Amino acid sequence: MGVEIAAAPSSVEQLPVEVDEITGRCHDVLDELSFGGSCSGAAARLTAAADRWVRCGLSLATVQHTVFEAFRLHLGSLRTSGDDVDTIVMSVDRMLDALEIVTTGIADAYSAAVPEAAEDYRPSSDAVTSALLGGRSAAAAARECGVELADRYHVLAISFPTESGDSPRSDVSVQARRTMRRARAVLERMNNGAVLFQLSPSGGTVLVPYPVVGSDRCLDHVVHTLAAATRTPITATAVHAARAAVPAAAAQAHELLDTVHALRCRPGLYRMRDLALEYQLTRPGPALEILGTLLDPLDDHPELTETLVRHCGNELNRQRTAHEMRVHTNTVDYRLKRIGRLIGVDPTSPSGLLQVRAALVARAYRAHMPAR
Repeated sequence: MGVEIAAAPSSVEQLPVEVDEITGRCHDVLDELSFGGSCSGAAARLTAAADRWVRCGLSLATVQHTVFEAFRLHLGSLRTSGDDVDTIVMSVDRMLDALEIVTTGIADAYSAAVPEAAEDYRPSSDAVTSALLGGRSAAAAARECGVELADRYHVLAISFPTESGDSPRSDVSVQARRTMRRARAVLERMNNGAVLFQLSPSGGTVLVPYPVVGSDRCLDHVVHTLAAATRTPITATAVHAARAAVPAAAAQAHELLDTVHALRCRPGLYRMRDLALEYQLTRPGPALEILGTLLDPLDDHPELTETLVRHCGNELNRQRTAHEMRVHTNTVDYRLKRIGRLIGVDPTSPSGLLQVRAALVARAYRAHMPAR
């Protein structure tokens, strides 16, 4: 470490060609903060740039040195600006905010680039999880890593957002891995490793021992903690089961999660009691096929289908639906009436709403569920 410090460049001019981009990204964040912005755009550009620095082999020490050199120069300009004390104090506060944003973004990019082998830092616990989910005896693996097996588990199926927007695919991949790493770190700390899990960048399965989370409501706290740590909305489903029934519970939890996604429900934790009817409607059979055709008259009217899906997903809240679709509430009412005329069922009446929701479930399941 001493050699690296001694060998560190003494001025910006001695650094690699990427110094201009590093310095530029720092100034972007400073500029956006100075103009009262959220600097989300500058932060996103910084993250994308940091990912490129990782891929091109630029060392973290070099990047950090450049960042602090850039901020040191900015601090020097404040010293000679001639501004009054209050103005300088405000500028220093903004500079510290910018420095936090920059260093955090760079640290995330470099930590996400650790080789895959380093992710397998808990092989014994992974073996316990694999055994439980596979219906095999986990006793030997549990003894090896010091995990006490529970008689019952809360089985969580979770998913991380996969929408990329306009981001390049490589950037989305880095972000997904970063989310997975943060989730793993949180789960690893829960009850000294008693919480077991298998995660991928898109989600996975979490086994929470029943003695750890005795109250069913505490599962909401687990999901909220994961969402806060990963800085992303998380969708999860929960099924309670005895140890021997964990494989079946995991399959059921993921089927319920498929239903949640097909219905485009909001992120959060869902239990079987929340979507029991919807889940049952997705079971194969003639009823599924009949219900799936009720909304066929809307095929040529995607805006009506979208309105219906969002309205039901928003628990019939007209204001929220109108806000999400950026239309007036009267437009929502008009579209619902038009839907009723096309399908022959009034979606605003209690009986009609029940049929429409069932049809949406069946339709979404047919359109989005993988073949089984």
